[in-house]
Amino acid sequence: MRILKILTITIICGVFFTFCKNKPVRYEVEATINNSVLDLSNSNLIQIPDLRHTKYEEVNLSKNRIDKLDFSKLPYTIKKLILSHNKLKGNISLRDKAYKLNFLDLSYNEINHFDSNYPLDTLKLNNNKLKGISCYVDNMKFLDISENRDLSNELDIPIDKIKYIKRDNIRNDLPLKFKLNEIFKNRHNN
Repeated sequence: MRILKILTITIICGVFFTFCKNKPVRYEVEATINNSVLDLSNSNLIQIPDLRHTKYEEVNLSKNRIDKLDFSKLPYTIKKLILSHNKLKGNISLRDKAYKLNFLDLSYNEINHFDSNYPLDTLKLNNNKLKGISCYVDNMKFLDISENRDLSNELDIPIDKIKYIKRDNIRNDLPLKFKLNEIFKNRHNN
């Protein structure tokens, strides 16, 4: 536990210097075999720290100022990633980068489109600015797309394969339906 406290202070200091000098800082993180969870929430981070050489299975980066999702900085062992309440914008694509990831929380950002071919169990995209979503859902147990007022009830995902979908306050209250687009047809017919 002592190492985790030192780690948090080091990263908070790094962010402080980044903010004062307006230059990016390379974060050096030491991991221990006993620690599988890293909580850097509310740390005023502007980027994902370099965690590639660690063995964390769960990383909480919520309530920061991160505006770019860079999976190359995350550990190969990561299973759960929380990036809620950040500054992520635009299109997010998860394509064969997050090796063991099964839980992804990107809620409370400004994401317009999410695209993934990765078999997530849980995906939280609520409270974004989603206009579209397309992803692999064969193993998905939970999908939260609520509070995305520009998102149509016609989605580019086979919704019947998802065990539970939370969808309050999307564009309309019509039942969700699967819109088979050309990309999906080509991807699954080959």
